[in-house]
Amino acid sequence: MRSLVRWSVLLLVACIGLSLTVWVTLELRRSAQAQLEQRFQQAARERAERIVATFEEPLTHFDALQRLFRSVGKIEKPAFEEFVEPLVGRSGVLGFGWAPRVDASERKAFERQASRIWEREFFIADFDDATGALRAPERAQYFPVLFNDVSQRRLRSQGIDLFAPQ
Repeated sequence: MRSLVRWSVLLLVACIGLSLTVWVTLELRRSAQAQLEQRFQQAARERAERIVATFEEPLTHFDALQRLFRSVGKIEKPAFEEFVEPLVGRSGVLGFGWAPRVDASERKAFERQASRIWEREFFIADFDDATGALRAPERAQYFPVLFNDVSQRRLRSQGIDLFAPQ
């Protein structure tokens, strides 16, 4: 009988020890999972804040450029270049452009004026992937790129009508 009690106590202690071991293991696993989730959420939050910050600076520049265009009636090439040159290439911005609205009745005068500005033939163009820039057909209005300042000079697009049908 005494042997049975000893075995029973030993078995009870072993069961309690095993139960405690399982419980501690599960708690440690749950705690480690919670810490991992917390670190992930913190890293995701920091990454999201960095992404938002990279968009906020260029948006501030766009806002300033918009205010410049609204404050002066006519945008001149030197003023445009002086204003946007320090902004290009910062915060992932490849460039800024100015595409004024040109009504059909103003097209010829606009193209003559732009030709004088650029000191070469300038025409309002539609862009076709196959053939490149082609003189735009008659439309009620146009939004041709008059000025653009880009970090990669090969991306210039003067004359391309941003309002052209696709």
